[in-house]
Amino acid sequence: TDGFALGITLLVSLTGRGAVGLLDECDDALEEPDTAEGIAAADAGWSAAQAEELARLVVGLALVRKKRRMPLADALPRLEAIVGAAVEVEETAGAEERL
Repeated sequence: TDGFALGITLLVSLTGRGAVGLLDECDDALEEPDTAEGIAAADAGWSAAQAEELARLVVGLALVRKKRRMPLADALPRLEAIVGAAVEVEETAGAEERL
């Protein structure tokens, strides 16, 4: 199935911004080094690497031209890996706080 709606939803969730014009804004930001962390909502706690990886994934899902769009079947394993890594970082930070 088409992952466009998922891509836009994830992009809005990642940034905390409205959907109109967001895809172009994020695509432009990814062309500049060290800007991906600024794409993510400040209170999300994403590292620059996590934010960039997720932003590239969702921009790939949300490309307007369907022929260029990332297939949902390819995106889901990448999304699961990103979420898994984020959970590990959060659990490690929580364990360190308890010490």
